[in-house]
Amino acid sequence: MKPVRIIIPHKRPEICRSALHLLTYLSLDLHAVWDNSLIEKFMQETPKNYSQPLSDKMVESALKGKKYDPYIRRIMWQGVLSSWKKEVSTWFLCGKTREANFPAPDDQRVMGVDINPDGPVVCPYYWAKPIHQINCDIAWPLDLDPTNSKDYNMDTPKYAGEIGKRMIVERLLAQGGFRLAGILNYALAGS
Repeated sequence: MKPVRIIIPHKRPEICRSALHLLTYLSLDLHAVWDNSLIEKFMQETPKNYSQPLSDKMVESALKGKKYDPYIRRIMWQGVLSSWKKEVSTWFLCGKTREANFPAPDDQRVMGVDINPDGPVVCPYYWAKPIHQINCDIAWPLDLDPTNSKDYNMDTPKYAGEIGKRMIVERLLAQGGFRLAGILNYALAGS
């Protein structure tokens, strides 16, 4: 994983704000780290022994012998079918998300569809709340001082190692995949 280039901001933000606000102050490509570099790293580090076919024939039939197949099997075997087995059914739930006193942002429209407040099937705010805690606790390193750094290496046991050990990226990928599948099944059920 390449060191992340940091452009020094005019003022230092508080450490624990939403990622969007942090990125307003810092030009730090954390999205590239989380959306590409960490996934690529963990995919390359996945042992090749994850070749045993999955019991879910539909998932297994989608695997076409690509470099990511062992990684998907690892996510399924170690995560979905093992560590996270008891909680997978909760990934689809939309719970109470906002108190009456908490105003919703005005700009919560995606492709012209109002996603605010959260609905019974799609609830981005409810699903994002735990991710905010991941941002505060893990994604945004507390020892990062953007006023005193040029390059910050995130490929360390303390950062990438801890994320990999806890399978945080894999869990988020699985949650996103399951939720997208649920939304598509719901949307296409009448077709």
